[in-house]
Amino acid sequence: MNNLEHTTKKIIKFIYVQPEVSVSIEKILRKFKWLNRDDLQSILHQMEESNFVELSPKSSFTFETVGTIDEGIYEESKNKKSSTLIFATHVSLTLKGKDNAEEQHALLLKARKELIAQPLVNSLISGIIGFILGYFFHSM
Repeated sequence: MNNLEHTTKKIIKFIYVQPEVSVSIEKILRKFKWLNRDDLQSILHQMEESNFVELSPKSSFTFETVGTIDEGIYEESKNKKSSTLIFATHVSLTLKGKDNAEEQHALLLKARKELIAQPLVNSLISGIIGFILGYFFHSM
C-alpha cells in the first residue's frame, strides 16, 4: 500500500468518526499536520473522482495569471488574463465512502477480537482449570 492509499484510508476513517455529517477542511488539516492545503485538496479531489467523498460548498477566488496553468480545479476566463481557483470548504462521505469506512472498522474489531480477546479468554480458562487441577491433585 502506498502513502496515498494509506492517507486516503486515514482521511475516510477520520471523517467517518466525526459527529457532524460535513467536516471542514480546516479540521482535517489540524488532524493531518503533515499535509498542506494543496496536497489535501489534491487528495480530496482524487477521492471525489473515486466517489468516496463529496466536496461542498465550493468556494472560489479570481486571480490574474501570467502564462498557462494546469487544468483541473482552475477555470480560465475568456480573456485569458484572469483565472478562478475553485476549492471546497467541507467534506462529507458518500455511500461508497461510508461502506469503505464501515468495512475498515469491522476488520479492526475482528482483529482486536482475534488478537486480544481470544488469547485473554484462553489464558483465563487455562488458569482456572490449572488452579482446579492443582488443588485436586495437591489434596490427594
